Amino acid sequence: MLVTGATGFVGRVLVPQLLAGGWAVRACGRNAERRPAGCDFVAADLAGGVDFDSLVRDAHAIVHLAARVHVMREQANDPLLAFRKANAAPTTALAEAALRNGVRQFVFASTLKVHGEVTLSRPFSENDPLLGDDPYAISKIEAEHALHACASRGNLGVTILRPPLMYGPGVGGNFARLLRLVQKSVPLPFAAINNRRSMLYVENFCSAVLACLGIPASDARTFLISDGRDISTAELIRSMAAALGRPARLFAVPVGVLRLGGKMTGYAGEVRRLIDSLQVDSSRIRSQLSWTPPVSFERGMLATAVAMTRTNQEMHIK
Repeated sequence: MLVTGATGFVGRVLVPQLLAGGWAVRACGRNAERRPAGCDFVAADLAGGVDFDSLVRDAHAIVHLAARVHVMREQANDPLLAFRKANAAPTTALAEAALRNGVRQFVFASTLKVHGEVTLSRPFSENDPLLGDDPYAISKIEAEHALHACASRGNLGVTILRPPLMYGPGVGGNFARLLRLVQKSVPLPFAAINNRRSMLYVENFCSAVLACLGIPASDARTFLISDGRDISTAELIRSMAAALGRPARLFAVPVGVLRLGGKMTGYAGEVRRLIDSLQVDSSRIRSQLSWTPPVSFERGMLATAVAMTRTNQEMHIK
């Protein structure tokens, strides 16, 4: 078993679960200081010069997590080129090497963003078109197309997972920023937001990966996954506050004013993600693989909050 991105947010949870399940794991990651115990480790950046054949040799299955994720303040001169180099090209090369070396299963962590950033009348399903148009989503769409092409040419079973926002101990990005604001009891203007957003706890994602490996694909299949509970931004903040033992200091600002403020300050994307809906229908993986998320939203949020509090205390002691 090869796991790429093994030292990242998801990989550090998945590798121990695979080892506990009896898998022999070859872990590939960029951060050697975070190398997981109990497995072979290859320090590599897949966007650099990598011998993909050596990386996949003797592997029965691949779980491909490594990626350049969505960047809030992009610094690259050509963002699309940067995402293609980090996401689409390595996925293609890894799949081609898998075909050459007889790998049977390839599980790919894509993103819900391939469908877009907003849902209106209903949640996204696997049958919806791929309309994501930012560089990150485009690179993931291209990677998915490459995997389908490889699956059609040989005996490589491909499973594509499209998760929404993932959270859990060690989470970064906007989720971590919002959690820190709630911890500091900063007043937040989202009391009037009645959107619905799907989320996914990191251990639930790993559980879905294990379910996919347990029922191998023979060609190509795609699943949208989530915790199964869609919540508003206001509900999310209240849940964060409860997990942190803090008051939820919410006040109401009209949605139109929030959108305008986002545009004027250069944070339109961030504001959109806080006020719009983005839901998924995860019924396919539940019915086809008999999968249910093992960790509830409340337990996942509590674990995330406890981990952040512990990290902050350790940093303060240092």
